[in-house]
Amino acid sequence: MRLVDDTEACKTTETKVSWNQAGPQGPAGPQGLQGEKGEPGQDGKDGKNGAPGQDGKDGAPGQDGKDGEDGAPGQDGKSACEIWNKGACSAGDEADFLKWLKGQGSGGAPTLTSRMASQFISGNSASVSCAAGETVTGGGYKINSSRTVTGSYMSGNGWRVELASDGEGNGLVYAICTKIS
Repeated sequence: MRLVDDTEACKTTETKVSWNQAGPQGPAGPQGLQGEKGEPGQDGKDGKNGAPGQDGKDGAPGQDGKDGEDGAPGQDGKSACEIWNKGACSAGDEADFLKWLKGQGSGGAPTLTSRMASQFISGNSASVSCAAGETVTGGGYKINSSRTVTGSYMSGNGWRVELASDGEGNGLVYAICTKIS
């Protein structure tokens, strides 16, 4: 036997032997004997039943609440002619207004333009206002959630929506803003 480096070649009369290599896995050994059966455990004692609770008494009915006081009267609204004329309307103004509505008015007749102003709802309420020189003529909301709407109404020169605190999600409140020029 001759010991050489890994890089040195064997002579023709020699056979290369490598050490510290794993051989193939041997066959599985026989199964061991089964162990002895253990003793059964003792049964636990049943617990005692608890005493029944006492019946609760029904509460007395509550008293009816008092009716609230009437709110203050609201301001009189303006007629369409008054909005068109930016003030009071005489019989002649009303006739001109009706011609204007039918498209029969003069070329210098005022024009009515509308746009939608909107605001995202954050929290339990939101408002959107019309710009100066515009008048709110309507409004509403769009909810993309399971929340309950508790109020949707004109507020000042805009629109307001209120939501119950239950549920999740948000939405949009919008106002229809009209301008006469």
